[in-house]
Amino acid sequence: WHRNWQELFPKGNREVVIEHPETGEKHRADVLCYGTVIELPNTTREGYDFLGWSDGKSLYKDSYTVSTSAVQFVAEWKAKSYTVTFIVNDGTNNQYTQTFEFDKQEALTDFTGSREGYNFLGWSTTKNGEVEYEDGDNYVTPAEDVTLYGVWQIQSYKLSIDLNGGSLETNPAGN
Repeated sequence: WHRNWQELFPKGNREVVIEHPETGEKHRADVLCYGTVIELPNTTREGYDFLGWSDGKSLYKDSYTVSTSAVQFVAEWKAKSYTVTFIVNDGTNNQYTQTFEFDKQEALTDFTGSREGYNFLGWSTTKNGEVEYEDGDNYVTPAEDVTLYGVWQIQSYKLSIDLNGGSLETNPAGN
């Protein structure tokens, strides 16, 4: 996805026309002569840093000096990086982070910690939520830092008693 703005310099009068390729909207500037410096527009895109305008040879950030030929500028972008913070919720290795590039699918780092008496199930976007992601799942970060919370399930154990010939006066489970 690029915002494509065209700078057209017809022969003779060197008139500047900025045309938006999606809407066809045109903006005309004053008649410019060779050597005139024009200010280039700044633009934004969610999750990206604007690097400048490229003419295919050079990158221009703020201004351009009118030359003797037509030129088309294309916006150049660099994806921002965002941090996913993993809050383990009472386990060992209680907090760690992973950096993701915006809009790029990457695998979540496998959790290597533990919590006594519990099984680790996965990650939730809310502190006491249900599992939304498991270790190694592919994840695409939004244009912001994110916190994921560990989801745990208490381990259950079966208790067996062998009285080995003895007797109990009450049920050990209280039933």
